[in-house]
Amino acid sequence: KPLFQPNKDDTEEPEELPPITTTGENTFGCLVNGEVWLPAGPDRYNRGFDEGTGQFAFGASRERPDESIGETLGLTGKVDITSKLVTAYSCAFVSTSNDHFYSYAMDTTAANELVFLRVDIENNIASGTFEFTAVNEFPPYDTVHVTQGRFDFNY
Repeated sequence: KPLFQPNKDDTEEPEELPPITTTGENTFGCLVNGEVWLPAGPDRYNRGFDEGTGQFAFGASRERPDESIGETLGLTGKVDITSKLVTAYSCAFVSTSNDHFYSYAMDTTAANELVFLRVDIENNIASGTFEFTAVNEFPPYDTVHVTQGRFDFNY
């Protein structure tokens, strides 16, 4: 079965992405190659924000016990707190299991986008949307397309 493809035999309805919100709902989701990707597991969120410098590290993880796969998606960079303009960022996707390790780094030649919709240091809220293309750093050098991404963290 190809990596990151929906299970064609699954009769369950696909999960939906959380709505785009800006109220600190602690949500994160996206499509990975068209498949809904939502965090799952006890330590599913990673959120760090330095209000003094605008440095951020947001991400999420999920475990897929049915396939013994762990996945992590991360966004790191710097945002101007006043204007909400992202001055530098990178995105990554990692998938691991007992028999494989895939590390996808953002393709800087692709049309990637990370937009902060809200940066509220009084209420500790950071919200935004993202899309990026990432390339596997190891064989088989395939590509992952992350679209319709959204996060709304109370950090």
